[in-house]
Amino acid sequence: MQRVRLAAAAAAVLAALATAGCSGGDGGGDVPRAAPVGTHSAPLVRQLDQVRSTEASRAWTTYGDLAAQRALGGGRTPAQLQMMSGYGWATTQERGAEARAQLGLDGGTADQVVEVGESHGSGRFAGGIDTSAVVSKARGLGARKDGSAGPLTLWRLAGDDRTHSAGPLAELSRGTADFNVLAAADGTLVRAASRAGAELLSADGRGRTLARDPGFRAVADCLGTPLAATLTDTHVATGAAAPQPVDFVTGAGVVGTDPARLTQLACRTASSQDEAREVAAAVREALEHGRTRLSGMRWRDLLSGTEVTVTGGGHVVRLTGTSEKSPQLVLEMLRSGDLSDLLDTSG
Repeated sequence: MQRVRLAAAAAAVLAALATAGCSGGDGGGDVPRAAPVGTHSAPLVRQLDQVRSTEASRAWTTYGDLAAQRALGGGRTPAQLQMMSGYGWATTQERGAEARAQLGLDGGTADQVVEVGESHGSGRFAGGIDTSAVVSKARGLGARKDGSAGPLTLWRLAGDDRTHSAGPLAELSRGTADFNVLAAADGTLVRAASRAGAELLSADGRGRTLARDPGFRAVADCLGTPLAATLTDTHVATGAAAPQPVDFVTGAGVVGTDPARLTQLACRTASSQDEAREVAAAVREALEHGRTRLSGMRWRDLLSGTEVTVTGGGHVVRLTGTSEKSPQLVLEMLRSGDLSDLLDTSG
C-alpha cells in the first residue's frame, strides 16, 4: 500500500529522468534517456542490467567489484578492504567454508558480485567462478537440471523456498532455502531460494532491469566505477520498524585506486533541477552543522573534504568526501539509515 501511495510522486522523478531532450530552463527540464548498456558500460551498470527491476531489487541491491578490489592489492584483497569485500555476496560469504566444501564455490574469486535483499537474498557471481566444478558438486548432492533462468541453465537442489533442518543441504543452508537453486553458464553463477529468485538475477538485459530503470541508472552513472555499492529506493525513518519506500533513489559507493585514500560517494535523484539544488544546499548545511541520528556524531567529524554538486542533467545530487573512520563509511551509514537521513531533506 505504501508503494501505491507513493506512485504519483515517484512518477514525477521517473518522468524527469527518462524523457528525451535537452534542459529546458533553470526550473526543470528534461534529461537524456539512459544510454544503451553494452561492453563499453561500467561494470556496475552491466551487472545491474542482469537484475530485474522489482520491488525487492529496488528496495536493496548491493554490489562488489572484487576484481578491482584485488587489483588494489596486487592480486589479493588489501587488508583495509576486508570488510568491504563482503558487499554483494554477504549471504554466501557467511557460509564460505560450507560453500567451498559442499559446492566448490569460492565466491571471493568472482570478478563482480550482486545480491538482492538485506539478508538471505539471491546472489550473482560474474566471472572467476569454475561453474563446471560447482555443477558437478551440486549434482553429487542430488541437483537435477530444471530448464533455464534467462541464458543460464537452472539446477535444482530442492523445491522453491523449502528450508532444511536435515539432509545434505542442512549444513550448507543452516535452516534456510538459500541454496535450493543454482543457475550457471560460462563462469557465471546465480544462487537463490527459488526459480523466481534465480530469474531475478538472470535478466540478460531483457525487459525492465535496474540498469534501464531511469532512477537507478542515473544513480549508477553517478557512482561510476565503485569498488562496492548499495542502491535503494527506501529509507529507515526515525521510529520506523522497517525501511519504507521513498520517491527517490539513493546510492552509496566507494571509489579510488589507493586503499588508504578512498573516496566516499553518495548520490540521490531529484524530481527537478530546483529540487536538486534545494537538496544540495540542505545537505551542505547538514554536513557543516548537523549530526547523525544514531550516534549523534557530527558529520564533519565523519567526512572531510566534502563536496556536494548537482549532476545527471541537473537531476542527481552527488556527495563526495573522505573518511578516516572507515573505508566503507557511506555503505555502513546507508544501511543504518544515517545517510538516508542526510539525503532526505523533506522532513
